[in-house]
Amino acid sequence: MAGVTVLTLYGKEITNWVASLFKGKTTIDASAAALERFNSAMAQGSVSAQSELTKLNLLYRAATDLSKPYEERAEAVKKLQDIYPAYFGNMAAEQVMVGNAVGAYENLRDAIIEVAEAKAAQELITEDAKSLKLIEKSCLSYKKRKLMPNIKMILRLNDSSPDSR
Repeated sequence: MAGVTVLTLYGKEITNWVASLFKGKTTIDASAAALERFNSAMAQGSVSAQSELTKLNLLYRAATDLSKPYEERAEAVKKLQDIYPAYFGNMAAEQVMVGNAVGAYENLRDAIIEVAEAKAAQELITEDAKSLKLIEKSCLSYKKRKLMPNIKMILRLNDSSPDSR
């Protein structure tokens, strides 16, 4: 008996509360899917950066490996300076060879990863923008198809009204 009274008194509130739970679940599911897509894009960015990071690591190790001959290390430094002039261009070869360029190396490594992740995120944003444009175009087409008969009817009615004569 008490349950019926509660439902009678608070039925609408209970229904709204249950509906809000389903809406909340939908929102959480959408957020989880968006986060999953974002994490996937970041992982893809890291993977695409691996080639550049491998090249950087090999050159930097060759340049700083004291067991290698000076000429070989100097050649690795020259390649680093040619490929990454913004990071190694103003440094003396000897500074790089003795390991004084570790800060520039770490900054470059981080920048390579950040750029790759930004590109992956940009691709995700571009995909979403294309999808949004396609949806907008579909909606506009649908509206035109649905509204055009009504517009034509209104125009015919206006043409046949006594005021239009």
